[in-house]
Amino acid sequence: MRTNIVGVFGLCPACGKCKCLTKHHIYPKRFFGGGGPILFICRYCHDKIERDIPQYIKLTKERYIEKVNDFLTEVRYVQTRRGSQATM
Repeated sequence: MRTNIVGVFGLCPACGKCKCLTKHHIYPKRFFGGGGPILFICRYCHDKIERDIPQYIKLTKERYIEKVNDFLTEVRYVQTRRGSQATM
């Protein structure tokens, strides 16, 4: 069984925390095979983005990139809102 765990700690571009990173294939392997762009994110964020991607419907490559960009933008917005509320 293969795993997506990279085994290195790094800064997750989604949540901004230093964690063990996993490989998220932007173009799902189930539809496009291996290769293609990869995003290194923590397991928690990886699970969150996978819930937003259709499991049985193949999207265009452009739509997968939009989904990732939307996810990253949303996560950063929520973090900014939480940070500004904490300083109030």
